[in-house]
Amino acid sequence: MQRLDTLEFETLINEDDDDEPGQGPYFAAPLGGGGEAEAPVVVGAAGARGVTVTLFKALLLVAVALQATAYTIVRRLSRGVNEESYSSASVLLVMELMKFSFSLLVVTFEREFSVFTLITTSLPLLLPAIAYLAMNVLSFIAIKHVDATTFIVIIQLKLLTTALFSICIMGKEVSPRRWRSLVTLTVGVTLIAFPSTSIGEPAAARPGRGRSVSPRDETFYLGVAAVLIEVVLSGFTSVFFESTLKSSRMSVWGRNVQLSSWSILIYAGTVSMEANAAGAIFKGWTPLAVACALLGALGGILVALALRFTDSLSKTIATTSCIILTCIGNSLLLGEPVTFQVLLYVVIVVMSVIDYVYGAA
Repeated sequence: MQRLDTLEFETLINEDDDDEPGQGPYFAAPLGGGGEAEAPVVVGAAGARGVTVTLFKALLLVAVALQATAYTIVRRLSRGVNEESYSSASVLLVMELMKFSFSLLVVTFEREFSVFTLITTSLPLLLPAIAYLAMNVLSFIAIKHVDATTFIVIIQLKLLTTALFSICIMGKEVSPRRWRSLVTLTVGVTLIAFPSTSIGEPAAARPGRGRSVSPRDETFYLGVAAVLIEVVLSGFTSVFFESTLKSSRMSVWGRNVQLSSWSILIYAGTVSMEANAAGAIFKGWTPLAVACALLGALGGILVALALRFTDSLSKTIATTSCIILTCIGNSLLLGEPVTFQVLLYVVIVVMSVIDYVYGAA
């Protein structure tokens, strides 16, 4: 488990579902007092409840995939295409305030932890809060210089860095099949990020949409470097946050309150310095900036719910759907080229993600 953030989307596919088919709260015990055991019978009310829960899980995963796709596309449109100049720190501050409010509401409703407990046990999360600040800033830099498809594909390397840090910090083992999938994933990402030939000609400029960035442009490689640094930081913070969760009885919501508290303090300081220089906190804000803040906060909530209510197969479908939808949206909405080469590399990455999930020893 890890922090509630769409940049930590790979956590959704790292959890295994232990329920066996035909078991769980929606099945009744065999009827009859003796003799041959009868097949399990689904109780009417429980069966209806099971259908409702299944529908809820399906809608939740659809929402996760759509939110992650929209968040990537909107940021690319805002920073990379329209080149809007609002403060990314102010967007992140508003996003954290919304996630903090929702998480605090859940913790208050559950009444599992006191405010005193949340305050006195929050210090270990200062380090990941600083790391998330760097990651979020790098994310905005990257999405400005690389197209949405390249961005969402390179982000999948978090599987590799998370696996490496899990081995180094927590002593986990990675099966040979998972190592194979990680190698394939790295190859697919490399082919997209560092093509031997141009992936495609830049799309023609459209009114109000700016221009596409050529994969050969120096700024493109600056964006790739930003994503790669973000990927390394993400692997570390994911493992650190997981170890923090396992070392205490604190829920994900409680830890997220603590993490958001530190993040808000850090972002508030950054925004204050920017406001002194620029003269206004929300200078340059546009409807797309508001959409970025809302989508980012919504992503944190949806990922938390997905961690709680869905299994690894469903999470994998959501993750791979996000990659495919981003590729489609990048072409249709932003007018950036998607060639057969790109589609082939995307398929390689998607298959590697799926193979990784089923590669546990």
